[in-house]
Amino acid sequence: MLKLIALLMFALLTAACGSDDATGEDPECGANEIYNPISGACEERVRNANNVNNVNNANNVNNVNNANNVNNSNNANNSNNATNNNDDEDMGMDMPDLLCTSDNDNDGHIALECGGDDCNDLEAAQNPTQAEICDDLDNNCDSIVNNGIDCTFYAQSDQKLYLIDPFARSISEVGDVPGLFDMDTHPDGTLYGLTTTQLWRLDETSMTWVALPQPLGVDIGTANGMAIDSEENIWVTSGNNLFTVDVTTGVATLVGAMGGTYSSSGDCVVTKSDALYMTSSHTLTDSLVFIDGTTGVGSFVGTTGFNDIWALTSAWNTLYGLTSSGQLIEIDRNNGQSTLIHTFNGYSFYGAASTPDR
Repeated sequence: MLKLIALLMFALLTAACGSDDATGEDPECGANEIYNPISGACEERVRNANNVNNVNNANNVNNVNNANNVNNSNNANNSNNATNNNDDEDMGMDMPDLLCTSDNDNDGHIALECGGDDCNDLEAAQNPTQAEICDDLDNNCDSIVNNGIDCTFYAQSDQKLYLIDPFARSISEVGDVPGLFDMDTHPDGTLYGLTTTQLWRLDETSMTWVALPQPLGVDIGTANGMAIDSEENIWVTSGNNLFTVDVTTGVATLVGAMGGTYSSSGDCVVTKSDALYMTSSHTLTDSLVFIDGTTGVGSFVGTTGFNDIWALTSAWNTLYGLTSSGQLIEIDRNNGQSTLIHTFNGYSFYGAASTPDR
């Protein structure tokens, strides 16, 4: 009996394990389902693992983004700091250095770059309190050289009278002359002119030339240089000789020979200290010669490097020369060496004169 019961239970168990599973294939499930062999049924797909991975990935992305944000924030801060630093530097370039107190020329004025008003801190003759004088500087720092003052002297050809500004390098015609070889200004301001035989005076009211009563009167040769000193002496050079001329009568008197081979090339001049000089043509280029007004004896100073210096004048502590070819030069009284200032093309100069206060 027990054996029969066991056989029946075995049969029942065998029947229960049969059906479709006997083929070894899973039953078909839906697209979003998966067969579960434990439960023997189709179940919804479980995504916990993927979700965990996705969350991790998201976290990683967020971490990266957070890192990027931190970096971007740092970069932005660095950029802002750099910009601020640059702004500070740019502002510093335009603002004066408050610790700068430069007064290199000791004129009592601080340099512009230090916030002061001195337009040239290396030149004491330039600051806002200086009066303009005739030179190449903007003395009062108003950006205009020689503003509001007259810086001209007379010059002449054999027929025309001019005014020359040696600083502006300008020339203007102001009248005529009666074939003069030279001219100079008397201490009273009267302009006198010289021909080879006669002394002339300019009447500034009518701007006409009037001859002195008498000719020079002596065998003066070719008189081509004239200068008037502060004591009203009129000096005339002709060849190797020095003469004086009476300002009232116009009569000349021989002072003496210069000696050597000196020969007046076209003019003589007195400085403001009444030193008498002449240009001489006895050398390859004209030379500067000092003349003793008491004896007429000449002393060689030096060669100028220029030819046909027919006009001389002393003004603003400078000895100027003008040539027959229109050159304006500056002559060093100590050695005769000369420097070209400007060339007035088309002009030929015979004489020059400055006023006593120059």
